[in-house]
Amino acid sequence: MYYDLTPQEKERVEMGAFFAITIDPVGYGDLAMVVIWTFVLMVGMAATTYMWINRHYAPLKAKNIPLMTGIYMHSVFFFLGDLTLCGLVHVRGPFFANCTLMLVWFRSMFGNFALGSLLAIRSYKLYRVFCKNKPMHGNRRCIPYLLFLALIVIVGTVSTAVPRSMSVEYIEGIEFCIVNQHLVTA
Repeated sequence: MYYDLTPQEKERVEMGAFFAITIDPVGYGDLAMVVIWTFVLMVGMAATTYMWINRHYAPLKAKNIPLMTGIYMHSVFFFLGDLTLCGLVHVRGPFFANCTLMLVWFRSMFGNFALGSLLAIRSYKLYRVFCKNKPMHGNRRCIPYLLFLALIVIVGTVSTAVPRSMSVEYIEGIEFCIVNQHLVTA
């Protein structure tokens, strides 16, 4: 990955202006953001690993370690999708240039929606245990997860099935993913 303003990068910015898209050249500020957030996610991975290793310690056991691991994993998905949407990296190759995977699935479904849903489920569980003084055991605790998973699959599949002009599309010349302004998930 290069960070100098090369002639190809200048051409990319000019071509983006032709399409009425403001493109900020990928530079050292973007590299700094990627490095900082990667470091933050690595600290989160270390904390998650520590929780799993010491899962029988009572204060950690009460934190619902699988749910917290899910929240961490969805934060990683959000970060990967955000790299593409914010233009922090060059959008090329089979991974980053797949706009549907990066923006619809990673950022929207597994990032925004899943992260918000898991935090809401965690809040509801804490409310039920501490305010209502009722346990969260049995089959009832699986219902929010199943609803959340069903909604992700339905909305993500519909967003993937619609034509690219209605969701997200890749513009090869400027190496950029365009999100339709009427797309709800992005």
